[in-house]
Amino acid sequence: MNSELHEFLKAYIAAVHKRLFQALEHDEKSKTEADMAFFDGAIFCYQDTLKILKEQLQTLEHDTAPFEPIVIDAEKRRSPIPAQDPSSDPEIL
Repeated sequence: MNSELHEFLKAYIAAVHKRLFQALEHDEKSKTEADMAFFDGAIFCYQDTLKILKEQLQTLEHDTAPFEPIVIDAEKRRSPIPAQDPSSDPEIL
């Protein structure tokens, strides 16, 4: 892997981590089920993006060690589910 690609991947992973942490912070502050669902989806997408990137690097036999941690366990960073506000969106399921 050339140095340009290496630096790009480091910057890309850092940018996705930043967005993931922002989504986690917003998710923790969510007051409605709709907000929580939105940020849960965003968190899933960011994590999935990082998993795909790591799998592709491994498939192409690139060393992932310089980029670790690529995938972050967001579940360990979560707060309990906020109490549901009776005026919030009704439960769909």
